[in-house]
Amino acid sequence: MEKKIGKTAQQKAWETIHYNDRINKRFGLKKGSFTIEKRDKYIKEFKSSENVEVILMNPHSTCKHLAKKTGMRVSEVKKFLPSAIESVVLQKPRIGTHKLSIVKPLSYLEARFVAKKKKELKKRKELAVPFSGREKECMRTAVITNVSKFSSNGEVLSLPYAFSIESRLIKIKNFNGCRFTSFEAPYNTSKSRETKRRYIEQIEFLKENPDLDKRVTMIYYNLNEFISKRNKVGSFAHILADYCGTLSSNYETIEYTLKNNLLKKKGIIWITLSARDKKGLKPTIRRIQDLLNSAGGDRYVRETVGGLEEAMEGKGKVKIKVKNIYHYGKRGCGMYTFILRRVK
Repeated sequence: MEKKIGKTAQQKAWETIHYNDRINKRFGLKKGSFTIEKRDKYIKEFKSSENVEVILMNPHSTCKHLAKKTGMRVSEVKKFLPSAIESVVLQKPRIGTHKLSIVKPLSYLEARFVAKKKKELKKRKELAVPFSGREKECMRTAVITNVSKFSSNGEVLSLPYAFSIESRLIKIKNFNGCRFTSFEAPYNTSKSRETKRRYIEQIEFLKENPDLDKRVTMIYYNLNEFISKRNKVGSFAHILADYCGTLSSNYETIEYTLKNNLLKKKGIIWITLSARDKKGLKPTIRRIQDLLNSAGGDRYVRETVGGLEEAMEGKGKVKIKVKNIYHYGKRGCGMYTFILRRVK
């Protein structure tokens, strides 16, 4: 029988350092702020409840997992976890304190989004603008403004990005009668593993945020396939299709949606498309124009995206002459985006 070889002292030391760094990163702390040694010292010196000890021994776990271990509610764990971490760092009890002085807690999903965003920005800084920044924020604000102009009810389809739009819309009174069906699916087979992981993270995030969870149903399915199976007029209250893919890959779905009036009256469809299309920049914008005119006709009007022009000033953008179709993105081709409202 072979003798099992245990971990060396060096391996154990590296694991401890890596664990400490992970906890500090999650809670926005400097390296060395939270350590296993400090945690053990605090537990020994200050008598804490069993639940607090469980939380301190597992600060890397999700709030949902900690709630199962302790029998507490997720909302209670969210309040206890940051103050427990701060107690260890300061070496004095801070449990139940609402005003924290050093800890900046991030939810599990938010931490993953932030880490991914930083990695992408480090690799290619030009990716910052299509997904974030003033231009993207102007688009999100424009979508929220246009959706909330009229009272609406029914199903809203969306492609969520950290639920940045959904979390704001559920607070608007005119949107009380709506529910989200949100989609996550790989656009090619090589992305299936990454997409599945992101889907699971979003499910976890919804469970940790009850207000969102009540209004959002997350589905691991292709949005375009879902739309293609509906043929009833007025099936959806709104469609928020932040594709960021090419027009060619989404052309049929956009055409099908507009021709068959799948939106309810006064509902909007928001489309974002990559300008990196095989057809090229100018042909692509002409194809979008022709598609909107032929499939939408006079049943749809194009909404203005207020503030987008100002956000794009001085960045050397390609000027688009077609009214209410916007081109944004710091470098390269960027994105095309437009908002249509059904009026007939």
